[in-house]
Amino acid sequence: MSIATGLKTYPKLAENYGHTIEEIKPALCGLKIKEKEFLTLRGVSFNNVIFTDVGVSGPYIFKLSSINAYKKYPYEIKIPLINPESLKEKLNDNPKKQFKTVVSCFIPNSLANILIKKDKQAANVSKKEIEELEFLTLTVTGPDNKGEIVHSGGVNLDEIDKNFKSKIAKNLWIIGEVLNIDGFTGGFNLQNCWSDAAICAQDIVKTLYS
Repeated sequence: MSIATGLKTYPKLAENYGHTIEEIKPALCGLKIKEKEFLTLRGVSFNNVIFTDVGVSGPYIFKLSSINAYKKYPYEIKIPLINPESLKEKLNDNPKKQFKTVVSCFIPNSLANILIKKDKQAANVSKKEIEELEFLTLTVTGPDNKGEIVHSGGVNLDEIDKNFKSKIAKNLWIIGEVLNIDGFTGGFNLQNCWSDAAICAQDIVKTLYS
């Protein structure tokens, strides 16, 4: 028998055969944030990040949500904004322009309007003000479950062998998302499922005809 049911709905099936289920958490999903001023930016995007009506989403955020799937809320994330040296060079080249105008060359103007409260000429910008724009720090309050792609958690990998055969139950193979495996975006989770299935099928045939 092979369990290839996906994760969220059927983890109990493997548990019924004696397997340990690692806690299931959302991964590769959008994140809700505490800073309400950024919710006005819904639809604005930069650096693989998209602002939503509850927080942030996009490929970079999916990666962070996967890495921090088991982290306790609230926690902080840092999103790269502007390279300090590039910003400094641009300011030096345009000393009479407004600081906000120069910053808008690197990030959306609507985001610059929130980050820079008091405008000034580029020539009067301090080193600290430049460095503060290297990252955007946000406080994550929870997952945005509307955009879940995969989940972390599932059958403990120590309980299956290299051919995805159970070490606990006889003639049982477990593959795909029901296992405690989750990759980043880019097709890694799909490839994992296809590869698991191929290896599992070969081992089942070998077992049947041995």
